[in-house]
Amino acid sequence: MWKQILVGACVSSALVACGSSDSKAPADDPEPGADSGTAAVVGPTWHQDVAPVVHDACVGCHADGALAFDLVEPTQAQALAESMASAVESRAMPPWGQAEDDCVPPHGFKDDIRLSDDEIALFRAWADAGAPLGDPDFAAELVAPEPATLADVDQTLMPATPYVTEGLRDEFICFVLDPELDATRWLTGLEVVPGNAEVVHHALVYTDPSGQGARRANDDGWYPCFGSPGFGNTALVGAWAPGSPPIESPEGSGTPLEAGTGLVVQVHYHPRGDAAAPDQTAIRLRWTDTEPALRSELLLIGNQSSRDEGLRSGPNDRTGAPEFRIPAGVSDHTETMSSPLNWWLRRDIQVYLVAAHMHYIGTDMKIEVVDGSTDDDPAECLLGTPHYDFEWQRFYTYDAPVSELPHIARDQYIRLTCTYDNTPDHPGTRAAMADADLDAPVDVYLGDETLDEMCIAVVGAVY
Repeated sequence: MWKQILVGACVSSALVACGSSDSKAPADDPEPGADSGTAAVVGPTWHQDVAPVVHDACVGCHADGALAFDLVEPTQAQALAESMASAVESRAMPPWGQAEDDCVPPHGFKDDIRLSDDEIALFRAWADAGAPLGDPDFAAELVAPEPATLADVDQTLMPATPYVTEGLRDEFICFVLDPELDATRWLTGLEVVPGNAEVVHHALVYTDPSGQGARRANDDGWYPCFGSPGFGNTALVGAWAPGSPPIESPEGSGTPLEAGTGLVVQVHYHPRGDAAAPDQTAIRLRWTDTEPALRSELLLIGNQSSRDEGLRSGPNDRTGAPEFRIPAGVSDHTETMSSPLNWWLRRDIQVYLVAAHMHYIGTDMKIEVVDGSTDDDPAECLLGTPHYDFEWQRFYTYDAPVSELPHIARDQYIRLTCTYDNTPDHPGTRAAMADADLDAPVDVYLGDETLDEMCIAVVGAVY
């Protein structure tokens, strides 16, 4: 499968200088860069240089018992040295879709897991040197990173029975959970805790204020779904991918959930093979019963399908009217849509979080704030994701206090530019074709299913 050539990374890493080590060799011992029985190695080695970066940045996904293949065992990593170097050079890994290519956000983002240029160069130098292991007696100290966890948890919810995934095809399953709200409470933090790290790929958490998820679920409390929980009147309140920290609203704010509101957790499973793999993924919640001074909310903006809804004419439209259609065989198709904020929320807001959501064939999304609806309006870019990958969806939280967060006035517009590659050259398109048993791409339209597409911005608003 195409994903198996990639090297994952799940938490940020500290820079390790090429050829450096805290350990010093006695004068009569082999040099730290030497393999046993060989002359000294010139350049970076596994034990002295590369292993600390891999251990710090990759083992959340790439270790025995984790989601992807093991990169802790030295000879296995050595055999994959060229793939590792290529994956980090292309920015496919670590899985962080955002970049400043033509969109400079107003602030940096918290928990940025990208490798530095020096770390990327280290992987390339190691691969080009033949991936020497070096001397394990002089290995650099490996310190496991501490995963971020939600503090002051009030409630933990999980399915009553494990879900068992098996086989070779990915699955998307929605689990219905009941927080048993008998009055309005304000959600201030949410953490997804995978039950089986070998198969849980990512998760999205939605509200269910009218019980539609419960009506869809079977006796075990789940139903198959893709892209969304499959019903309207919902809000996204959380998401998780390997390495993601808990979702927390800004200080002094919270998201209200009214009495009787349920939750639906969509889990993306990536089975490792034919063996059955049980999972009970949980969510941890932090509540306050006192209404905070500020309200936080995740707005889902986009998926506009007509000119009246804000869809703009595109380069491959067949008539004069805008249409959301991604033609088969086109590698750089764009769909652009814009709408005033007051279509979605009738008040000024500050933005603390942004995210892009498309399906398999999406490759880039730009989220901008503009004063009007024309192409000539000056724009402030909130997020650009030139390395977007459906398999690694992520929330991006600005690293700034509330007072310095970007401001959007109710009469300003939010413009989305979504780019797609509907050719077999794109790994996401190949994955979609495999899921649908297709030999060639087909035209793709707006919708919820695997072969449909979306163009949605997640905007974390506080007001």
